[in-house]
Amino acid sequence: MSSERSYLGKVCVWPLLGLLCAVGPGCGAKKPAPTWKNEVCEYRSTLDRWTKVQKLYDRFTTRFYITTTWRSDAFRRCYVHELNARKHLLRDDFEALVTRETAEGNSYHDFVLALYTPEEQHNDLTREGSIWNIVLEVGGERRRPVALTRLHKTPELELMYPYLDRWHTFYLARYERKPSDAGVTLEVAGLTHATRLTWAAAEE
Repeated sequence: MSSERSYLGKVCVWPLLGLLCAVGPGCGAKKPAPTWKNEVCEYRSTLDRWTKVQKLYDRFTTRFYITTTWRSDAFRRCYVHELNARKHLLRDDFEALVTRETAEGNSYHDFVLALYTPEEQHNDLTREGSIWNIVLEVGGERRRPVALTRLHKTPELELMYPYLDRWHTFYLARYERKPSDAGVTLEVAGLTHATRLTWAAAEE
C-alpha cells in the first residue's frame, strides 16, 4: 500500500465516522443535543446528487476515471439516517454519530474519491512525490488538503459508496472549511490528466 505524504496521518480503516472526536468523557462538559431528526431520506438519490464522475479516454481506452462525492451537510445528514436505518443504532450511538458528523462538517470539506488509472503506479495520491496535485477552490481561494488518506475497502464502505470496486482505489480528501464558503471546485491535476469537479452553492 502506498505510504502517505509527510503531512498526513495514519491510514484509518474507517475514518469517515471518526476522524474527529467531540468532547470526550471526563471533561465535565455536557453532551450537546443533536439537532438532526431521526427521519427517513432517500440515500441513493442523495448520493447521486452529491457525486460527480469524470472519464477520460484515449481512443477506446479508459485512461482516467474518477468518481467523487462531496460529503456536504445535506449528504452527511442522509448518510447518518441511512446508516441508522440499516444498523438500528442505539439512541446513544445515533446521537454520538450525529455529534461527530456535525463537528466534522462544521470544520472540514470532505471528499470521497474512487480513482482508476490503467497504470497502477500512477494511482498514488498519497505517495510522497505523487504525480497528482489535488486542490480545492472556494471563492477564488486555492487550498491544499489538510489530510489525504487511502482507505481500506470494507463491506460497509462498499455498501454506502457502491461505485467502489476492485478496479478503483479509494481515498478521502479533507480541506479546511470557512464560514463564508459556498460552492466548491475540486481540481485533480497530474502529469497525465487533469479534471475539475464543481458543486454549486445552490446544491447545498
